[in-house]
Amino acid sequence: MNRRHCLRSVSASACAWLLPALAQPAAPLVRMGYFDKFSPFSEKDDGGQMRGLLVESVDLVGGLAGITLEHYGYPWARAQLLVRQGELDGFCTVQTTERSAYADFCPTPLLRVALGVYHRRGDSRIAQISSVADMRDLRQGGYIGSGYVKEHLEADRLSLEPDQDAVLRRLLNGSLDVFPQAEIVTWLRIKALGYADRLQFTPLPFLPAASYNFGLRRSYPDAPALLARMESAIQTASKKGTLQALQARYR
Repeated sequence: MNRRHCLRSVSASACAWLLPALAQPAAPLVRMGYFDKFSPFSEKDDGGQMRGLLVESVDLVGGLAGITLEHYGYPWARAQLLVRQGELDGFCTVQTTERSAYADFCPTPLLRVALGVYHRRGDSRIAQISSVADMRDLRQGGYIGSGYVKEHLEADRLSLEPDQDAVLRRLLNGSLDVFPQAEIVTWLRIKALGYADRLQFTPLPFLPAASYNFGLRRSYPDAPALLARMESAIQTASKKGTLQALQARYR
């Protein structure tokens, strides 16, 4: 075999070996939308980048699924609108009838949290609450865009604010009595604001737990296949305990 023929053979072999790698499709890009004032689940840092438990959880399973993720924060109602309009691709949130009209969700949640109410310390009326109806005589607050409120509470009885900080201020000044919410979502924020000696959380077992599932707009290209990849990654992370270990850092 002459030298020229040998070089051609080596080159052909190298190309044949490289072609499968070169032919690998790029990782799909998913632009995620979050509530930008929902500490510790999702918020902007000093540099304007999104951080928090939901952001880290989605990053963890997205990495396992081989998906490239970008994270964007907005007022919550606007973030959901951008997903519906196709300017963003997905979110990690409670699956509701309204959201299911334009998005599909992985069946396994990344996170489940128990619900209760925040209220001023020493309010004896809270102990009498055993149903949603029992809260009708209390002034209730929530934040704009909350899907859980629409699904599980009497939404028309809630006074809605732009974010949870505004709701907490109204609890303190006495213009609201209760803020239905998950303990993990708000307690760290209460401590950061210096309200822990004036507000407290009481669990309400009759309220369904809030499950945060990965959702993808139905118009996303090949959405069922991507959801299947994410579902497999979520199950893997749950079985290995990596999601639980991540969440434990925020409790």
